[in-house]
Amino acid sequence: NIKNIPPEFSHAKALSNFNISMNPLEQFTIPVPMSLKKLFVSYCKLQNLPSNISNSNIEELVISGNQIQNIGFI
Repeated sequence: NIKNIPPEFSHAKALSNFNISMNPLEQFTIPVPMSLKKLFVSYCKLQNLPSNISNSNIEELVISGNQIQNIGFI
C-alpha cells in the first residue's frame, strides 16, 4: 500500500496518467505535474486535493469514495 507521494512527483515531465486508487493516502498535498492529464484517486481516504489542481492540465479526475470536504474549483 502507498501511504504518501514523494515530492519528486511534482517534477515529473512525461507523466500523463496517474492511478493511485485504493491506497490509504489520506493526504495528497504534493502539486500535480503540469504534464498530468488523468488522475485517479478513488477510495484513498482523501480529505483534500492538491492546491494547484485547478490550475493544472488535468482533463479527467476521478475522486469517488473519498472524504473530500471542499472542491471549490468546480
